[in-house]
Amino acid sequence: MRQIRLIVAAAVVLAAGFGSGPVRAGDFPCDGACEPGMISIEKGDARISVGGQMQFQAALYTGQDNLVADGDPAQSEGFLVKRARIKLGGRLNKYLKFGLAEEMHDDEDSGGNLLDAWMDFTPTPLFGLKAGVVELAWTRSSLVSSAYQACIDRPLSVKAMAPRRQAGASIHSAMWEDRVKLQVGVYNALHRGDSFYDGYQSIGQTLGNQFTRFSYAARLDVSPLGEMDEPIPDIEKKDELRVNLGGGYVFNDGAAQKIHAATGDLHVKWHGAAIFGGYIMESGSPADEPTVPLPDDLTADYDRSAWFVEADYTILKRLLGVHGRYEWIDPYSTIDDEGDEAIATFGVSVYAMDHLLKFQADYQMRIERFGLTKDNDTLLTQMQLAF
Repeated sequence: MRQIRLIVAAAVVLAAGFGSGPVRAGDFPCDGACEPGMISIEKGDARISVGGQMQFQAALYTGQDNLVADGDPAQSEGFLVKRARIKLGGRLNKYLKFGLAEEMHDDEDSGGNLLDAWMDFTPTPLFGLKAGVVELAWTRSSLVSSAYQACIDRPLSVKAMAPRRQAGASIHSAMWEDRVKLQVGVYNALHRGDSFYDGYQSIGQTLGNQFTRFSYAARLDVSPLGEMDEPIPDIEKKDELRVNLGGGYVFNDGAAQKIHAATGDLHVKWHGAAIFGGYIMESGSPADEPTVPLPDDLTADYDRSAWFVEADYTILKRLLGVHGRYEWIDPYSTIDDEGDEAIATFGVSVYAMDHLLKFQADYQMRIERFGLTKDNDTLLTQMQLAF
């Protein structure tokens, strides 16, 4: 029913726009930094945009030991609808923005049909307030939309260790002509899954903080040469050198676990080449008096870390690019087993309409550093429509 209501709302917006006001469709291809929501209705300072995203995957090869529970993108050959969502967003005036997204299916978020629902009041670049269901401002890899990633999937370490969407409120500030940005927020507490690869579990937003306490997150971004656009690749092959340095910290004061996590990342783009890397560390311990049960592997203190570096090069502007990524994961620093692994990914992207319509193919190799060697490589393809 929620999906039906949002689709009907989008249809009403479009119908009203076509009937009584200008409806603008973005030129194709976009400039490489466009946002989903190419169809917009504007009246004065107000603007409402309709957008959506679909990602359809086909696993052409999987190893005999592939398991989705172990973080593999596919367990066997076949097809998968990775994402299907619809979005409304825009601004009511030059100070007040909003976003609303409903997921019909999302393989990464399982907290209910609601994906995003937020309001942002920014009377001055030096201060703004954002509240609702949002991505925690912690690591750039998870903040960049899945539509704008270089590889098909985010790094496995990010999917396993980065907090996802949660209900809360934050203040943000953009200083020095958007070259320095800071965001600090408080959210409902986070809850990890039963295993490392389950990552953080999305909590149905209707439950609120009924069973949890709070988490706190902060992120600082520094772009000394000018604001960095969102996409990881540089499909425009711009001559300007762009650099972004970022860092984040999260403290989860949960009813079951206390978690400290920190991250740092570097993103560089110039003339079609893009380098993006990050480091993540996390430590956790059970609460002194847990009020919710914990699985056995989370009843002890733990420390874990991971890093990744990826490179993308646009061979043909707005048409063809290649990419590769290497990451190193140590889920439990006190144990040497097959969970300690290196992952190498390389692939190709074909941009039919920039990021709006693109085709990708990735080959992922997982290398167990200790313990048993597994046959768990994957050849994955994806077709994306994001507008």
